[in-house]
Amino acid sequence: MLIVGVGCAPDLITMQAAEIIWNAKRVAGSEQALTLAEEYIQETSFVYVLKDYFKLEEFPSDTVILTTGDPMLAGLHAEGADYVPGISSMQVALARLHVPLHTVSVVLAHGKDHTSRSIDDAVEEVGRGRNVFVATDPKFDVKALADALLSKELECKMVVCQDLGYEEERFIHGTSRSPPEPTSDLFAVMLGHW
Repeated sequence: MLIVGVGCAPDLITMQAAEIIWNAKRVAGSEQALTLAEEYIQETSFVYVLKDYFKLEEFPSDTVILTTGDPMLAGLHAEGADYVPGISSMQVALARLHVPLHTVSVVLAHGKDHTSRSIDDAVEEVGRGRNVFVATDPKFDVKALADALLSKELECKMVVCQDLGYEEERFIHGTSRSPPEPTSDLFAVMLGHW
């Protein structure tokens, strides 16, 4: 099985991913991933919309599984799968903000991970002097993160990076004292002192 990152937005698919999808007999992915790759999916390919991400192993081994962004950041995983990287929201955010990748720690705040654990991890990394990219889901509480930073007397930049790679891409700047508020469900948060 091959898990292929299709990028985080239109026109961010790599040539390698496009070629693999073009030659695939079976393709599966979320509606968003399939939409990002639709121009490369052949009419003769079997296409499956993924509903249950925990049963990837049930697909035939020649299925190309599509995931948005890069599968190694916060993507899909399956036993014995090979991976093809994609352009992630983190790469787009860091490029736009001019933040070197080697200065950044990553914190996943998806689903059950957007509880206090992910906030604690982000605060700990900022306390170590790291810039932090927080990959969020729509329910992530930016204000709770700012409050946690201030409770440890950590003041830093906070940027809500939303709709990355899309026409409506926007960066909302703030600080831990005056946190930015997302206006879209598709956002990540960058913290630190870059």
